[in-house]
Amino acid sequence: MSLPTIDITGGLKHQRQAAHSVTQWCIERLKFTHRDFYVKIVLSARPSEDHYGYCQELGKCKYKILVRTDQPMRQWIMTLVHELIHLRQYTHNEWEGDGEDEAWGRQEELTDELWASDVL
Repeated sequence: MSLPTIDITGGLKHQRQAAHSVTQWCIERLKFTHRDFYVKIVLSARPSEDHYGYCQELGKCKYKILVRTDQPMRQWIMTLVHELIHLRQYTHNEWEGDGEDEAWGRQEELTDELWASDVL
């Protein structure tokens, strides 16, 4: 099985390390079976528009996630988890509607589980 390529930019060193650990945890926990993809995760302290993050398909098997880090750590981690749920939806082509119900419905539960697992 291929492994995804995870490229994390921006933020501080400890934020990039946390984002990498969270991403690896989510790939296992969300049971990504399609792992032959590239994802660029951008950590930004600069507010943009009215959202705290997004996941965007850039091309075949290429994705970008942006997460605002100008919020408490638990919040930006939860935002990353939310966007990683969308990444799984993209990579597995499994969507209901726009995918937001699943992402909003699972982000807090998964973040609680992540926090309790000593990943960070």
